[in-house]
Amino acid sequence: MSEMLRRTLGENIGIEIVTAAGAWPVLVDPNQLENAVLNLAINARDAMPDGGKLSIETSNLLVDEKLASSFTFLQPGAYVLLTVRDTGIGMDSETRRHIFEPFFTTKGPGKGTGLGLATVYGVVKQSGGGVTVDSEPGKGSTFNIFLPRTQESAVETVPVETVPAPATVTGTILLVEDEEALLNLTAERLTECGYNVLPAHDGLQALEIAREFNGPIQLLLTDIMMPRMGGLALARNMAELRPGIRVLFMTGHADREASYREAMRSGAESIQKPFTHEQLLQLVRKALNASQLQPQS
Repeated sequence: MSEMLRRTLGENIGIEIVTAAGAWPVLVDPNQLENAVLNLAINARDAMPDGGKLSIETSNLLVDEKLASSFTFLQPGAYVLLTVRDTGIGMDSETRRHIFEPFFTTKGPGKGTGLGLATVYGVVKQSGGGVTVDSEPGKGSTFNIFLPRTQESAVETVPVETVPAPATVTGTILLVEDEEALLNLTAERLTECGYNVLPAHDGLQALEIAREFNGPIQLLLTDIMMPRMGGLALARNMAELRPGIRVLFMTGHADREASYREAMRSGAESIQKPFTHEQLLQLVRKALNASQLQPQS
């Protein structure tokens, strides 16, 4: 992930990655874990507007009863500890209490929906682990992710240069996501699979791209909750601008989004965050297959 992180964070933030030799196996979807690390990195970048350092470390950790008693999610046993540390502005106690709540954000209006750290929390909990944060104003932030060691046998793989399987159905995808980490990761994955991806940070930027792009756009892959213009309003505008375009919505917390329920009544497909690479590709292929049956503009 180092090159992706450097592109995302910029030149004024140094990155140090220290991985433990002989790290134990854990049971976690690698694409979701990448997404979690990228979200933490983006938050770290925003906390270091004048530059700084991001450190990512892994280590094996044996948790005894004394340490386990300090955290409600920990049981005694073996864990892999993933630590993400920045030298940013830090957080006060009130902010720390709320950072993993859906839609909580310290960013100003129009700067994000606050789903990044909630997504991190969801990925870690799904793997049976937990996450803690240690931070004070002016002293940076440290996130510790505890992933339990699995007793399943690790699959040994030979490090070879892999070539992504070509897409069975190709096409142009207008990808709209306000969380930059997820936008970059999803765009990279889709491009590797042979799709032409047009990335946008919100609905208004997506409409501008759609107006200026000369070729057909087969699929609108968009988040629902976004600043300036959400996914539902974007889909309505795109239906007029690009008749026949297919729509696939991404959502973090469907049960809390009235716009999501309205979107589903239109018959559009959706995928729930956090999702795996394979789940996304399956729905993208389905949508693009369907798009071939309709005229494109």
